[in-house]
Amino acid sequence: MASVVALAALAATTLVQLQQFDQRVQSIGYRLAVYGRAYCPTPVPLIGFVVHDLSLYDPATHAEARSAFGLGDAPRILAVAVGSPAAAAGIGPEDALISIAGDPVPPPTAAAPSFARVNAVDAALAADAADGALDLGLARDGDSRTVHLVLERGCASRFDVRDDASTDAKADGRYVQVTAARVASADSDDGLAIVLAHELAHNILGHRARLDAEHVRRGMLQLFGRNARVTRETELEADRLSIRLVIAAGYSPDAALAFRRRQWGTLPQQLLRAPTHPGGGERLAAMEQEVRAIAAVVP
Repeated sequence: MASVVALAALAATTLVQLQQFDQRVQSIGYRLAVYGRAYCPTPVPLIGFVVHDLSLYDPATHAEARSAFGLGDAPRILAVAVGSPAAAAGIGPEDALISIAGDPVPPPTAAAPSFARVNAVDAALAADAADGALDLGLARDGDSRTVHLVLERGCASRFDVRDDASTDAKADGRYVQVTAARVASADSDDGLAIVLAHELAHNILGHRARLDAEHVRRGMLQLFGRNARVTRETELEADRLSIRLVIAAGYSPDAALAFRRRQWGTLPQQLLRAPTHPGGGERLAAMEQEVRAIAAVVP
């Protein structure tokens, strides 16, 4: 779900571009989560789509949001992962979500902008999906229909695009979040896949919980001493697993590594590197070693 709360008034084309970024991220993230499930301790049913609602948007942008997406009283589908059961069932951004497991979707919230309603919808979807299936009531162009989805299992992470000019990506144990600028900078799906796979790897490996358990301090203190050393270790671990996830999902490791070389190989990037992250050369060497290790055992 795009982080669109409190956006300034935007042209509809900008909102549509954000939706396109979400579509790309959901599709690549879903593919990584499904085909990388062998690396996950407990694969879970994956919903395969995200929703949005008028309550997410600043009131100043409501006209643009209505024009761009047809948003009204009901939540609508924002993006559907290519290859998911939802995509196979023909679910798309034209659909309003009316019911979940036969129950009406949670009602609108009084406050705007707010994530409250979408969070409630997400919770209802997760509860219905727990047994591996979803029953949805949808409306499109005045026609309603019900859809039963049998879900695929994969790694337990949700993918989110944040409207931000920084080229950043992060993981918190549950979410993988990437900025719109980072999505735009990825000139191939292989390049974007390695970015998402790295953050997904952090979640799979439980790095947030590990750092907490080892009392690694956040903020400025994370840049020094043991805090920085332990954090660097998790970054290299995520780099190695990211290559395995990319290969499992059928993306090109050569193209992924080429994207990382362009990202990390510039002098300004090296000079601006945080102490919590190894140098680009060390990270690339670790990833290239994983490629060779995989090739050595594949007939």
